[in-house]
Amino acid sequence: MVFSFTGGIFHAYYTAELAPAIAALAAAGLVTASSWSRGRARFVLPAAVAGTAVLAYVLLDRTPDWLPWLRYTVLALALLSVVAVLLRAARVAAVIGLAAVVAGPAAFVVDTAVRPRSVLESADPVAGPPSTAALHTVFSVNTTGAGAAAGYVRFIDSAYRLSPGQRQVLAFAQASSAGITLAVEGGTYGADPFVLNTEARVAPLGGYLGFDPAPSAAELPQWVAAGKLRFVLLPKVFVDIARAGAGRTTASAADAGELTGRVRWEAKHCRPVPPTRIGPDAATAGVLFDCGVATP
Repeated sequence: MVFSFTGGIFHAYYTAELAPAIAALAAAGLVTASSWSRGRARFVLPAAVAGTAVLAYVLLDRTPDWLPWLRYTVLALALLSVVAVLLRAARVAAVIGLAAVVAGPAAFVVDTAVRPRSVLESADPVAGPPSTAALHTVFSVNTTGAGAAAGYVRFIDSAYRLSPGQRQVLAFAQASSAGITLAVEGGTYGADPFVLNTEARVAPLGGYLGFDPAPSAAELPQWVAAGKLRFVLLPKVFVDIARAGAGRTTASAADAGELTGRVRWEAKHCRPVPPTRIGPDAATAGVLFDCGVATP
């Protein structure tokens, strides 16, 4: 009930808190139902197996390209288990029913254990095959933006590394005497390459993921006027996402409008620096705005 009314960003791993209670209820139910061997009560356990199989099918169907045969196998096993109960083959029913119940979860466990995980998945861990669920925590990307979605995952995964283009952007910005050498959209992931690999004063805009009012669009001109800020980098991944969505890509967080507001202010009041002035790889880093130069 609490999780149902949770606002803001919700991570799937929060539901792990329910696992002990669910396991206890399932164990108690299994023991109780297995003791009902007469009358209509003997169909309770087969019905539970069938219901669990249907639920497993629904969950496996969310990633239809991953082991596509498994969801049908689970249903078939559950059906065979029910038939075995009707034929009063209790041991056969128990073995097949157990296989139907644990096949899906076991496959999820094995896949999670052996598959390398991205930084984004590690930040929002879930069992089972990879999906765009973690990405949709941040963005609601339509189907035309699949390439941009993959680009965002690469952006997160490379947050520890300073690319040649980013290094050239930083060197260009260091010519400024502003208090903040470079501000980067995209939150901590946008600024991490600079912070981890240099001693420069680089500020992440937008908090953790870039959607917080830290600062707000209204505060940016105050920072510029006070000499705190001149250069702002909009990472290339956000440009790609905007193009892929063609205006339909939106952030799902409640305050995601702060990112849009800041970028609109930067585009209106700051001048994009031509990549050719920065370096041969500068375009790969994104768009560098010079907010110390008035736009025409």
